[in-house]
Amino acid sequence: MNVMVVSDTHGRDFNLLRAIELESKEEKIDLLLHLGDLCGLEGMLHTIAGCPVHYVAGNCDGVLQPSEKLIEIDGIKAYMTHGHRLQVGGSLLRMEYTTKEKGAYIGFYGHTHVPRIDYCDSGVVLVNPGSIERPRQSGFRPSYIMMDTNDGGEPIFEIKYL
Repeated sequence: MNVMVVSDTHGRDFNLLRAIELESKEEKIDLLLHLGDLCGLEGMLHTIAGCPVHYVAGNCDGVLQPSEKLIEIDGIKAYMTHGHRLQVGGSLLRMEYTTKEKGAYIGFYGHTHVPRIDYCDSGVVLVNPGSIERPRQSGFRPSYIMMDTNDGGEPIFEIKYL
């Protein structure tokens, strides 16, 4: 399954549309995950993506719900949250613990606007796509993550930049 993971669009869709167009040229996107701070894009995501969409609310999304979600991707349990309530800007311990507590193998989060993939000693993988519209990492390139699974059913993640 070809999964696009994005976060922190903050009401802008220009780079999201570019990324969807680029990835769709290579292979159809089967699922889009948005990890919060949509800021009004939630109503348009299905149309923009052209595939099923799961999203969670971020700290800039007001009363948008849900703030967290458990999903399954190719038989792999995944926990989705924006991360601000777990203070991911300082440490990933709460995120790691919560992912494990929820029985998930993958913990998807955003909020920091910095892409990273962490394979934790506890056996979970923490995945942050950064921000496709307001990046904060060195070089300030918009980022997102593409996920697929190998023949053994293990997830494969790739940080992509525009």
